Amino acid sequence: MENSDDNEPQHKRPHLTTVPRNFTKNKDADAGVVEVHKQLVEQTETQKHNLHNLEEKIKQLKERQKAYDDLLISVNQCWIQVILYNHALVSFSLHLH
Repeated sequence: MENSDDNEPQHKRPHLTTVPRNFTKNKDADAGVVEVHKQLVEQTETQKHNLHNLEEKIKQLKERQKAYDDLLISVNQCWIQVILYNHALVSFSLHLH
């Protein structure tokens, strides 16, 4: 029992024996797309890494800023006490005269 396709002339089945002309072009295009995709994935990973580093740096800077803010609040409170003390001394000395 032979397959009836085997008895058909070769020109009726070109898809089985010949490769379309644009197949090679499509294969090259697919390889190009894969390469571009790979590059984009690498760039994305690099950007994610850089973003993580920047977020960590921002966190550190915010912590340092908090310490500076706390110090500034303490200095400001001390300065207010100095001003009030000075004002009290001036008022006291005016009452003495």
